Amino acid sequence: NLFGDIHNFKEEVAQGGAQGPSQTMVLQKKFSDNVFGKIAKNKYFELTTISIIVLNALAIGVGADYSARFVTPANLYDGPVFFIVTEVFFATYFTIEILIRFLAYRQKCQCLRDGWFIFDAALVSLMVWETWIMPFIGGLQGLGQLSILRLLRLLRITRMAKLMRAFPQLLMILKGITAAARAVGWTAVLLVIISFTWSILFTNEYHQGHLSDEELAELDPGDPRRARTSDEGTR
Repeated sequence: NLFGDIHNFKEEVAQGGAQGPSQTMVLQKKFSDNVFGKIAKNKYFELTTISIIVLNALAIGVGADYSARFVTPANLYDGPVFFIVTEVFFATYFTIEILIRFLAYRQKCQCLRDGWFIFDAALVSLMVWETWIMPFIGGLQGLGQLSILRLLRLLRITRMAKLMRAFPQLLMILKGITAAARAVGWTAVLLVIISFTWSILFTNEYHQGHLSDEELAELDPGDPRRARTSDEGTR
């Protein structure tokens, strides 16, 4: 219920400082102690990745604004140098980042049970396809002309969801909004039921009966139909 959600939300806020060590323990258990594991468990590596995600989101916004103002070619490498450099840089970084995380697992099959890894791997595969494969085969098969591939590029913005894991306070706010939205939704349902019930009661009690529209307009001085009838009579 709503009050239970609020109570749990308050407990999470009160215990928010204790979430950091638990995340560290999860990483220690999931990743090995080899070179890649040490890199993946390093907090600066995670902060760098979060910063790159934010920069990637800003670059997507700049690209969307540019596409709205100017005609952009279907092939990435026929466009401005700025977009070529940024696309190659982001694709290279995220590819290296996903490879480091994969090689850091104690058991490589564990990555198939990690939802975040599967999510990131799908986005990286999409970036590799758009940056290094599609531009060279698009001219032959016309894939660069498909608008669906341009729309898929916007899926990269979903990587911003990783900020929820990096900043638990955002997740707490989202849970609070969800709990409040349920309450507001049921309030709207209640208002609809009340309005519908009273509309039936008033319609049955104060109905038009056998009166015509003109006769009904005479009973209401503010009815626009009465004013229109008066104007016609004056003419």
